Amino acid sequence: MKRSPNLQSVKALYAASGGICAFPGCGARLIDTATGAVLGDVCHIHALAEGGPRYSPELTPEQRNSTANLIALCPTHHRLIDTRPSDYPASALRAMKQKHEADIASRLGKVEPAIQDRVAIDLARQIQDEGTDFAIIMALPIEMEAVLRYFPELQNTIRSDRERRTYYSGAVTTVFGFQYRVVAMLLRSMGNLEAANATHDLIKAWSPRYIVVNGIAGGLRPHAQEYGDVLVAETVVYYELGKEREKGLENRNRHFPCDPSLLDAARNMRLTDWRANLPARPDQ
Repeated sequence: MKRSPNLQSVKALYAASGGICAFPGCGARLIDTATGAVLGDVCHIHALAEGGPRYSPELTPEQRNSTANLIALCPTHHRLIDTRPSDYPASALRAMKQKHEADIASRLGKVEPAIQDRVAIDLARQIQDEGTDFAIIMALPIEMEAVLRYFPELQNTIRSDRERRTYYSGAVTTVFGFQYRVVAMLLRSMGNLEAANATHDLIKAWSPRYIVVNGIAGGLRPHAQEYGDVLVAETVVYYELGKEREKGLENRNRHFPCDPSLLDAARNMRLTDWRANLPARPDQ
């Protein structure tokens, strides 16, 4: 079943809303004009899945993902209508949507704001139940504790009765106002087999755009490194492959390059405020 609206529906909704939150009196822009970053959400009036706010069993999956059942909101008002569905029933949201889109149409006339395919895809992912931007995998409990302490937005999430793994998910807002959907997971044990099985389950459940393996790095140059330094690998090496020869083991390592956009962002990170959250050195 298709779990998110198609690009045509998202573009139509964005054009009709003028790229502005439809909640009365808000006026927040849904997309940063300078960077193209998605700052808002595409929301269902009638929930996509049973048990969600304002769910209607009479609608087909296609109708639930149609433009008529979608409304463009900022994250604050998205949370408001979904946590208080009795105050914001479907009839009220449809009226809100119609009034906002009529006001935009009268202001813009026939001129529709342009939206790039990449931005439309990001907007579509906002309401994809399984979709997320970043998945963080950790092998040690101390690593998971550090991530959850730094990102209190991540909360224990129960996917379904059949789900046998624990995930922590939430929306994380950056210092620049951008918002990303993040999920974190702790491996049950060390080892490549467990890591592979866990990553398979995570991808199947969440469909992340990026996967980050996060952990405590070993100090290769203790005199040159400081406590809290961040090491980002350029490649990931799968070192188990090999063949026994008469002269010894022939290594057949495989190298997988890091995503270039993430590597570029890490190399150009200039913010240092996060160091204030570092615990005391364990050897002091």
